[in-house]
Amino acid sequence: MSKAEKLYKKMSRTKGGWGAKDLETLYTGFGFVKDERAKHTMYTHPRHSRLRTMVGRHTNLADGYIETALEMIGELLKLEKG
Repeated sequence: MSKAEKLYKKMSRTKGGWGAKDLETLYTGFGFVKDERAKHTMYTHPRHSRLRTMVGRHTNLADGYIETALEMIGELLKLEKG
């Protein structure tokens, strides 16, 4: 199991206390491409263009960022299965 997969499972259990670096590990581990913006980082998936999101550059992120990440990865896993 990859580091990103382990992180995905941990985030599924606890949505609080995660930072931008954790989401970077999660998104890039699942194949998303990182694009630095002014105050946010944008993540897009090269094979599924509708999978994209912005993440603020904060030490501790609001739970909504984590919920969005879990939804994105869940959707990616569904798309990849076929």
